[in-house]
Amino acid sequence: MASRDEHLTNQTRVLAEEFFAEGSVHKRWEIGQLLRSSRYCEFFEAAERGGKKENALCKKIPFKELDSFQKKNVTSEIQVIKKITRADKLHRCQHIIEVYVNGDDLLMILERLTGEDLFDRLSKAEGGLSEDEVRSHAKIMLEALILLQQLGCAHRNIKPEVFKFSRPDELGELRMSDFSFGYQSDNPNKLIKQLCGTPPYLPPEICRNQFYKPVLADMWSFGASLYVLFSGTFPFGSGDKLDPLFNRIQNAQPSFSGSKWKSISEPAKDLICKLLKKEPEERLSAAEAVDSPFIRYATLRQRFRVSCFALAGESSGTDFLHVSTVCPNQSYCDEQVDAVSR
Repeated sequence: MASRDEHLTNQTRVLAEEFFAEGSVHKRWEIGQLLRSSRYCEFFEAAERGGKKENALCKKIPFKELDSFQKKNVTSEIQVIKKITRADKLHRCQHIIEVYVNGDDLLMILERLTGEDLFDRLSKAEGGLSEDEVRSHAKIMLEALILLQQLGCAHRNIKPEVFKFSRPDELGELRMSDFSFGYQSDNPNKLIKQLCGTPPYLPPEICRNQFYKPVLADMWSFGASLYVLFSGTFPFGSGDKLDPLFNRIQNAQPSFSGSKWKSISEPAKDLICKLLKKEPEERLSAAEAVDSPFIRYATLRQRFRVSCFALAGESSGTDFLHVSTVCPNQSYCDEQVDAVSR
């Protein structure tokens, strides 16, 4: 009869597939200092022995101590992130490297994103982010959401804090991270009923405790995130009491008054309004949003700049093929549970 350790190992081997690693994590990885912790997991620095890979992140999950629902969430997280890692050719999301079992603990070795998150970037920007900066970030965020939707996945906790830069300098690329509430289904029309996410970004259907489509909930949360990136405030306020906040989310409309919004273009406001639709089915999909006038403006302008550079190169006899992508990495560029992220 298999021991509990063997049972967890066999379960994880089937779940993680090619990402499962036999043996001890310490054979390949040196686990460093604790970076942060939550109620259900701890994050440590990790470096591959021999320096073959850049520093990674070790997520330690005390699997034995989790209840059945929490174990289901961990299973879903691994299912989602392994699908993403296989398909993410543009590298718009954080990737998984390996999964280990160490006694009663499950260890996920993840790509470590060492740059700041979008909320930190917003907080440090004097006068806030420019419209061009928000547009460039939004395009990358949408490309990540498109990937998830193509894979039948949803994030379920979209907010600026889960979009992080891969490194702290100007070469850092923006990527979606933290798939702790990740969800996947082969049925895109499946409805679920589960309270998870961060209150100011929750859509009306979750606030009403209704069944909902996770993909459409993500699009509302993206719209709320876009509002925050432009204004530095939540579209329906915040506060310690959830009932007044949930009432505003269900009944109020986002306000575009105030000095900050005077300089924001109408296509930007229009996109936010089409994402913050009270009726889920009326919201834009990620593919529709990336084709909106607000996002397409950046693509058209980028192409125009490339054409101008190419013409200048032809007239001067200089080879300008190296600018054909024009700074692609520039930062401007079914059950009710208490699972609300704080």
